[in-house]
Amino acid sequence: MKLKNRISAGLLVLIAALAPRVFAQQDQTGIQQDATKNVPINTRQGELNRLDTMPRVGIEAGNQNLNSNSVALRKPNKKELALVAPKPEDVAKYAAFLAREKTGIVRLIPDMGCDTNKNVIDVSSKCSTYTLPGSGASFSFRLGRYVGNYFSDLVLRDNALAASGNLNLGFFVMLGDIPLENVSAQTIGAAYLFDYAPPKDAAAVVKESEKFAKGAVDRDFTYRSAVAVAENTTYLFRSVAYRKEMAQPLVDNPDFNDIEVDKRKDVVVAFRVVRKDADGSATLLWQELARRDAPKLERPKKDDK
Repeated sequence: MKLKNRISAGLLVLIAALAPRVFAQQDQTGIQQDATKNVPINTRQGELNRLDTMPRVGIEAGNQNLNSNSVALRKPNKKELALVAPKPEDVAKYAAFLAREKTGIVRLIPDMGCDTNKNVIDVSSKCSTYTLPGSGASFSFRLGRYVGNYFSDLVLRDNALAASGNLNLGFFVMLGDIPLENVSAQTIGAAYLFDYAPPKDAAAVVKESEKFAKGAVDRDFTYRSAVAVAENTTYLFRSVAYRKEMAQPLVDNPDFNDIEVDKRKDVVVAFRVVRKDADGSATLLWQELARRDAPKLERPKKDDK
């Protein structure tokens, strides 16, 4: 069926909210997966059908408000970063690795729902403590910093790392307990991820998102949009942030003097979970292995029937 004849986006969103379709999946990591939840909000059919009507700057997009200082692209301040900083002993231990280019270390706080609908005031102590974008749960490798979920590459939720972000297509593969510095395109299990050609057609992106939500198997590896967090384990991650006029500077908002345009790129990142804490937080040591311009998502043609 052509896109033009599909149910309107508003109705699809309503149906999804009232009667979600849950597909429990079990992979080699032993984690239960909800295929619908793990499909990034941006690549569900309802969202793609909204491309022509989606607000472009500073107003509601989906269930997230781009004017909210918890969701935007603003840089966290020093006080906010201090609350989520990796432990000093981890930074010291990996100092030599971190001296390399395109590397970093980040501690992610479990998602507490602080970064969703800001029309509802959240008075929980955790949400009021972690005031940085994304409340410390979501991160952009493209920008190298914490951002709101809307602009992120991945988010820590329910003891799993999930691909996230607006108009993103992302997937992981677990490599096991191997040194991070040894990971490259030649690593066993990496070829599928490096060679993957992301589709440009909106309908094809939806299908690919659903495929990775369930798990795509190639040889002895499973590639999926969410993976369990396992300490001392190395992963590869591909995040394709499709280019659209969705993220622009909020120049009329005085709270965002240093805001910048989101970098819509296609990146490959290797990371290792070097610490899991009792509070559910996870510390990732990471290195960017590849970066290229992301493809531009093609809108459905008006003459499609």
